[in-house]
Amino acid sequence: YFKGYNKEKLDQLGSDFIKYISSNGIIKNDFLNIINLAKSNNHTVVVVSASFDIWVEKFCFIHSLTCICTNFSYDRNNIFNGLFSTPNCNGEEKAKRINDSFTLSDFSEIIVYGDSKGDIEMMNLATSKNWVKG
Repeated sequence: YFKGYNKEKLDQLGSDFIKYISSNGIIKNDFLNIINLAKSNNHTVVVVSASFDIWVEKFCFIHSLTCICTNFSYDRNNIFNGLFSTPNCNGEEKAKRINDSFTLSDFSEIIVYGDSKGDIEMMNLATSKNWVKG
């Protein structure tokens, strides 16, 4: 759908989308409370999502979170070519990307929240698993 859009336009659409869902209560306060509590306890908070970087990275930036997601690919003119520059961050790829980004043995606890079957492999990394209803 976004093929042919330039990166600047996609970045703006992503920012607009995050503003929209934030201002319309689509992002649940319970979710934000979990994030804020973890951050206040100096925990490393990482959003791992199959969703696209053009909006997930905006959300993570606003909330000072680490982001692992599916990234768009651009040509040399910064036009989205319809491909991903990373594998789709879903299922086994979530666990792989987490393991590539972190040495999990450095953490005494790994708390994971998930809401889909694409989170199962990520949940298998957790010391505490939390399935969240949509």
